[in-house]
Amino acid sequence: MKLAIITGGSKGLGRALVNVYSEAGWQVKEFSRTGSGEHHISADLSSTSSVISITDDLFSTLSLHHYDEILLVNNAGTLTPIRKIASIQNEELLNSLSVNLLSSVAVINSFIRHFRNVDAQKTVVNISSGAVLKGYPGWSLYCAAKAGCENFINSIAEEEQNETHPFTVLNFDPDVMDTDMQAEIRNAEAEHFPPKQRFLDYHNSGNLRAPIEVAKKLYSLLSDRHGLKQTRYAVKDL
Repeated sequence: MKLAIITGGSKGLGRALVNVYSEAGWQVKEFSRTGSGEHHISADLSSTSSVISITDDLFSTLSLHHYDEILLVNNAGTLTPIRKIASIQNEELLNSLSVNLLSSVAVINSFIRHFRNVDAQKTVVNISSGAVLKGYPGWSLYCAAKAGCENFINSIAEEEQNETHPFTVLNFDPDVMDTDMQAEIRNAEAEHFPPKQRFLDYHNSGNLRAPIEVAKKLYSLLSDRHGLKQTRYAVKDL
């Protein structure tokens, strides 16, 4: 039996990953606020304490079962608010960092703790972004959180090298996709997000990737275990 756990699995890339893995015969669990159906577990990732409670309970139970392969995909994320930092209120700041960083770290931590001694093929994938490589005006919180998550994964990769039952951990950059997040970018105020026109051009020229295409690329990458020789992958290079 194979188990895939996906955060933010109700929309965009997350939903595409749920479809790809369930169709491939995996047992799938997805965490989100807005999902539904047999795979769905209700979780508000802006509330880190709630996420910790939910994942600890679930992972504790799941770790008692036998799996040949276990996968966690940290996919949930938000760009809100897209504004200059001086116009962002503390509540908005905490909400953004909770979703993009604190809850992500908490889920990954819980996953590794509960499956630490399980003798199976275990993988953690952090859905990263080009925003880890440079700053974007209006995206200060998103850029900070994404960079933090990426280096968190890099550190875990170092820690896992000498473990008896190690986790394979990696960052995966999906490039620009046709998702609700891209629509939010196109609707942002140019005053707060000057590069807006570039993202409008991506959409108008048809250069946004379909989430299902990216999901299949990730599935193919992870299926070739011997090909996983680095910590960061980008879909545009596959």
